[in-house]
Amino acid sequence: MRIPERLAERVRAAYGADGAEWVRTLPARVAEYAGRWSLTLGPAPLPGATLSYLLPATGADGAPLVLKLSPPTPWAAHEAVALGHWGGAGAVRLEAADPAGGALLMERAVPGTPLDRLCRRSDEEATRIAAAVIRQLQQAPPTGPADTLPPITDWTARLGALPAAGAPLALRTAVREADAIAADLLAGDGAWTVLHGDLHQGNVVAAERAPWLAVDPKGVLGPPEAEAAALLRNPRSWLLARADRDALTERRIRQLADETGFDAVRLRDWGYVLAVVAACWALEDGEDEDVPRWLACADGIRAARA
Repeated sequence: MRIPERLAERVRAAYGADGAEWVRTLPARVAEYAGRWSLTLGPAPLPGATLSYLLPATGADGAPLVLKLSPPTPWAAHEAVALGHWGGAGAVRLEAADPAGGALLMERAVPGTPLDRLCRRSDEEATRIAAAVIRQLQQAPPTGPADTLPPITDWTARLGALPAAGAPLALRTAVREADAIAADLLAGDGAWTVLHGDLHQGNVVAAERAPWLAVDPKGVLGPPEAEAAALLRNPRSWLLARADRDALTERRIRQLADETGFDAVRLRDWGYVLAVVAACWALEDGEDEDVPRWLACADGIRAARA
């Protein structure tokens, strides 16, 4: 089997010796789960994964599936809980899971075309579709326990934990502002829900069972308005290259608020806070070149009229 070198490099960089061992044993893990779950595997991995190995597969009954193998971290368990909670409403179905081994078996969305391709033709239509997926996820009757998911405060805590040494001045300035905004956002008594946590346009794909389904959730508990945050900063390269990105961001905020019923100011503010969190994560992961890009997204969101 072929392991993309970029994937192997990223896993080793992120997880050190444990990551190197995971890469070394990946072929054996693929064979183990293919046998355990009676899978016929496709010849090549699916593109786009950064820290996971995705293989198209066919189940014993002929159903199209995806075998996802990740280094054994809490993320696999959180993804399994979130997908189980939704039970296929608005997201791909979870068919089997071994979170301790970092293995998930999921419904494969066919054709699987990502929504970000539509942004280039009609961002307004893409935003409408994304809002409809958010409504489905938040209206889905829970089919499993979700109390094992982390709270979004685990993410906003990254703001207070940013080390002053080595952090760019622009990031330190943004972190102070985002930390204060997050405190205000979290001060209310509003109900929390299961969030995808990374619902950008690349994680909404075309399917046959439903027109569009969410994939690759982080799985986190938080206020509903936080679910739209990733949509405001993506597709990042395309967004930052647009001369009209400020107007486009304002239109997205208004449209998402109208179509989800979320408060526009809270939606915008969560978009800003989580864009700054993304910059913090980039710094932690050694992806220094991404820090100013996420901050540019954050600045555009913060300046938008809601």
